[in-house]
Amino acid sequence: MLWTRIRSYIKRQTLRRIGVLQMRAAMALLIGICSFGGLLVYVDQEITERALKKELFDQSMSFSRIVAAMVEERLNHGQLTEVDTGFRETLQQIARSANIEHGVIHDAQQGMSLEFRPDTTFFLEHDIWPCVEEVLETGQFASRVQQDQMAVAVPLLIGGKLRGAVSVIQTKEFFAYKRGEAVLRASFIVGGFSAIFVPVMLLLLSRLLKPLNLLTRAARQLAGGHLPDLATSTSRRDEIGMLSRAFGRMATTIRKNSAAEKRLANTDPVTGLANRARIETIIAMAAQTHATTMQPWSIFFIDLDKFKRVNDTLGHQVGDEVLMEAGRRISAVCAEQGYHVDDPLTCDDMMTGTQPLAYNARFGGDEFVVVTRSALQGEASPAELGQAIIAALQRPIRVDAHAIDIGASIGISMMPEHGTSPTSLLRYADLAMYAIKKAGGTGCRIYSEELSDKAVSEMIVEMDLHRALGEGEIVPFYMPKIRFSNGKISGFEALARWHHREKGLIPPDRFIPIAEERGLITEIDRAILRQAAKQAVIWWKQGLVLPIAVNVAPVHFERDDFVEYVERVINDTGVPGFLLELEFTETAAMGNSTDVVEKVSRLKKLGVRFAIDDFGTGYSNLAQLRRLPVDVLKIDRSLTRHIETDSEANLVIQTVIAMTQQMKLEIVVEGVENDEQSAILGALGCTYAQGYLYGAPKSLDDTTRLLAPMLVPASAPARVVNG
Repeated sequence: MLWTRIRSYIKRQTLRRIGVLQMRAAMALLIGICSFGGLLVYVDQEITERALKKELFDQSMSFSRIVAAMVEERLNHGQLTEVDTGFRETLQQIARSANIEHGVIHDAQQGMSLEFRPDTTFFLEHDIWPCVEEVLETGQFASRVQQDQMAVAVPLLIGGKLRGAVSVIQTKEFFAYKRGEAVLRASFIVGGFSAIFVPVMLLLLSRLLKPLNLLTRAARQLAGGHLPDLATSTSRRDEIGMLSRAFGRMATTIRKNSAAEKRLANTDPVTGLANRARIETIIAMAAQTHATTMQPWSIFFIDLDKFKRVNDTLGHQVGDEVLMEAGRRISAVCAEQGYHVDDPLTCDDMMTGTQPLAYNARFGGDEFVVVTRSALQGEASPAELGQAIIAALQRPIRVDAHAIDIGASIGISMMPEHGTSPTSLLRYADLAMYAIKKAGGTGCRIYSEELSDKAVSEMIVEMDLHRALGEGEIVPFYMPKIRFSNGKISGFEALARWHHREKGLIPPDRFIPIAEERGLITEIDRAILRQAAKQAVIWWKQGLVLPIAVNVAPVHFERDDFVEYVERVINDTGVPGFLLELEFTETAAMGNSTDVVEKVSRLKKLGVRFAIDDFGTGYSNLAQLRRLPVDVLKIDRSLTRHIETDSEANLVIQTVIAMTQQMKLEIVVEGVENDEQSAILGALGCTYAQGYLYGAPKSLDDTTRLLAPMLVPASAPARVVNG
């Protein structure tokens, strides 16, 4: 187990140090050297084999001839079997000295053979070796190699005639010895060559492949999402040098592009400030540093007042210039109030130092978020900084020839007073800003818990309101409009009421403001319009011509489908256009008068009447009103509330009445609460009036009972009840 771990560790370290490619190259080199060594041994053995065979042949021939010469002298005087003991000992000595395994002298005439070995001699009868037999047949020498043995035979001549043959066989040990010498020689050559060549080649490979190893490590870092900080430049002119320089250029380009992408991902393209994603990250980092430094942080949620009007009237290009200048002013104010405006992309000073810091970001649209760290080193308090920002943004912003006035609504949340959750702190600052907006805008407020309680309550109402719209709980209540001349009902205004299935009737001031803020007012107005149109048709068929007025919020005129929806209601219900009267405020009329005029004109072609509601509370631009194709002007209750004692209100109403008579408009006075007000308004020449003196808004059932005496059978012609 320990040895396995050691081998694994060595292998890992070797691969880290040398590299896979270098290891493969070394292995290929080693295999090549081994192959070359094997070939060298093979060639050397072949050469040695051939030389050995020739050497053995020559030796065997020499020994055979010597023995033949010695035998010839003795056979001249007798038979082979008559040789003396000394001769036979001489043959043994020759066999020992010449490494002859054994030899044979064959006398063909006698049919006997004398075999000699290094340690003995003996006679054989009728035993002829193949090599000897070949000599006897041809009269020439013969040789054979078989199983590491060399056998040579020469003719034995007596008196010039073939008498027999002499043959010797060299030993196996001699062959093995010679071959061992050849292998040892080849191994020595290969070993010496490897000992010199392999280290040299490894050194050359290391120098050759070192840039590739560096490039490999750099590529791995790049694949892991980390930009390698690695010197890849080289003076080499080969392919590896070109690859190294190309990789270096690529890494540099990626580093630059990554920095650019990071800046784009974290920067607002219009103002150049940090964007929403980055400021949210900064708030999270602030919460982390607070846990160790305990320094207080503040989040400012800034919404520019009146910015939408700038975009709508002067265009988005001017709006962008306003945003850029607003961002510059906010940063400048932070610096003037003692805060160091840190780079939001690096946050270099957040983790080090204790000086006051400020980070400025465009959160989206016309909203900015500023995050500050207090250090009690003379910098402004959060409330003071908020007021300074408001003052800076209230100065006119000049774009081309325009001097643009805006303001700012600022909500502030603080860490740790309001917690350390980044999401909650942003939400708290947003709630505080929203409270300023609801109060009229342009101001600064620090978050308090009551804002959250109110927000939760409003969210519950909003969710319930969605359900109520789907289940038909939003219904019209009808408030009568009377004619001064005879005191009879001449029409109704349909007002939205919420008849909750569990809570009963919910007052409009409990849900209308929430519906307006959350974008539900459109659905409410449409629900009331459709129900009122159906009811107007029912009364018309019952003989009553009672136009019904329905309020439409300003947002309707911003929608492209407003006219189409009213046309669809008319077509679906069959209501004549003259029985519908749409009321909108003068503020809505002045917001985008060209668009309003176009949409009003299209619907008037269908007979629909229009009224300016709450006149006297908005722009009250009489010259502008002359351009609007409206039919009715409704004077707001604020002018009639104290008409008994307020001579100025009396004069205003007289002026408005005179103007409407010249413009041939009907005039309706709202908020008539007592007989004295009714008498005064009647004497001033008012035509129609609404108020609790004549009747509060009633449900459909109560209104039907109110109208019961006036109803006629459905077959009778409709009549105008006010004469």
